[in-house]
Amino acid sequence: AQMMPEDAAEKIDLSGAAPALHPDYAAAAELYGAVLEADADGWPAILTERLNGDAPVAKRNVLAIVQAQIERVVLLQENGSFGQRVQAEFLRELVQQVEKHAPTSPDDDFDAAEYIRESVMEEDS
Repeated sequence: AQMMPEDAAEKIDLSGAAPALHPDYAAAAELYGAVLEADADGWPAILTERLNGDAPVAKRNVLAIVQAQIERVVLLQENGSFGQRVQAEFLRELVQQVEKHAPTSPDDDFDAAEYIRESVMEEDS
C-alpha cells in the first residue's frame, strides 16, 4: 500500500533552511510570536486586531500553532516539572484569550468525535 502520493516530495519547498509553513499557518505563527513578545496586558488588543482585522488570522490556525507548542512542552519537558507546569499554564491562558477574542466561526460547532461516529463508524458497520 502506498502511504504518500508519488508527487508528495515535489510539493515541499526545501529551498530554505526549513520547509515553509502554509501562508495561513505562517500568519498564525506570526501572531503567536507577537503575543510571546508582548506583555500579557497587551494580548487582548493584539488578538482582537489580528483575529478580527482586515486580513484576519483564523482562530483554528492559531490554536493549531498553540497545540503544537503544548505538545512540545509535554514531550520535551520533564513530566510534572515546574517548567512544564508554568509553560502549560501560559499556553492554557493563551488558548482562553484566543477563544475570547476571536469571532465565532463554523468550526466552533464542529464535533470531531460525533463526525467520526456518524461517518466512519457507520461505514464500518
